Amino acid sequence: MRMHVLALALASFLSQSALGQPPGENLQFHVPDGFKMDFQAQQKNVILVEYVPQAESVKNWTEMVTVQVVLGSRTTLEQVLASLQAQPPQGCKDHKVAILGKGQENGYAFLSWSVFCSQTAVTGKPEFSWFKAIRGNDSLYVVFKSFKSEPPQEKVADWNQHMQGIIVCDTRLADRACPNPSKAKPQSP
Repeated sequence: MRMHVLALALASFLSQSALGQPPGENLQFHVPDGFKMDFQAQQKNVILVEYVPQAESVKNWTEMVTVQVVLGSRTTLEQVLASLQAQPPQGCKDHKVAILGKGQENGYAFLSWSVFCSQTAVTGKPEFSWFKAIRGNDSLYVVFKSFKSEPPQEKVADWNQHMQGIIVCDTRLADRACPNPSKAKPQSP
């Protein structure tokens, strides 16, 4: 399992095992086994990276993990929640949102939720997604996993456990320190 770190100081994705812990605020997460990065872009202050199973692509996928970072965002989690409750996700017909958790991890506020769309505009098929948003000091971080069909319960349980290992840390703040890369334990995807 690979650990990826988003180094905001460099605004690029770095492999923690290859380059060590980047300085500053970082999003840390494990790329699920069998997944590859298939898309990466930055437009203005938004970084977007998408991971899909090895044999798939972002144009034709059954499962996808998406990482979105809004650099310098001041959006609060309360605003994220209000937006979720006020309008459906773009291109989603007949949606249901369920809040899964809200609290603090490593000194940062987080919110997790799920969204079910009975039909998406792009594929015309249902989509099931589980999200985790973390309000950092420097940026807003959102990581989510989507399925194009209803996933088996064991995949949902695995992803919910995986989300617990997604954290924001900061090498500049002792009370929000980043785990030592050599001691970090991989999470089950």
